[in-house]
Amino acid sequence: MKTVEKKVIVSVQKEPETTKTSSGLSIPNPNTTDYIESAVVVSSDNEAVKEGDKVLINKGAGKEFTCPTDGKRYRTIGANEIIVIYE
Repeated sequence: MKTVEKKVIVSVQKEPETTKTSSGLSIPNPNTTDYIESAVVVSSDNEAVKEGDKVLINKGAGKEFTCPTDGKRYRTIGANEIIVIYE
């Protein structure tokens, strides 16, 4: 996949909504209530962001689509929608 017009394609990393303790108690994951999502850059037409970078984006940012070649869900966002790049 390639992007155009300085867009970035990311794969959003889904976090589990609950965690089970050894005794079987389900505890809600506090990160799922945040308004930020973790993602990995799949393709980028922007010099500041490269493929494989781990980024934080606003929850629901961009447009989600299914890739016809691999059937996976991706999101296309503008580089200005990236909050931070981290390792």
